[in-house]
Amino acid sequence: MLTIVTLVSIDILFGYIKKKFAQAENFLDGTPVIVVENGAVIDEKIKLVNISVDDILLAARQHHGIYELKAIKFAILERNGQISIIPEQE
Repeated sequence: MLTIVTLVSIDILFGYIKKKFAQAENFLDGTPVIVVENGAVIDEKIKLVNISVDDILLAARQHHGIYELKAIKFAILERNGQISIIPEQE
């Protein structure tokens, strides 16, 4: 019971802190990270967020039917862990 009360209290406290301080929200939840720009992988970013090129290509295939990096304008690792793909315009 004490564990549940502690976890709920911490969740409420963090929620309050995130509402009052925008910087705290970025620190606690993170910010979106651009990992591909104009078909080129940004190596330091993918190392920082610990994803692979295969993860990016998987998201591109699943959501847009894209099989090559050069067809991706931007790939963004979102705060929730999903990878958003913005394809190049043809």
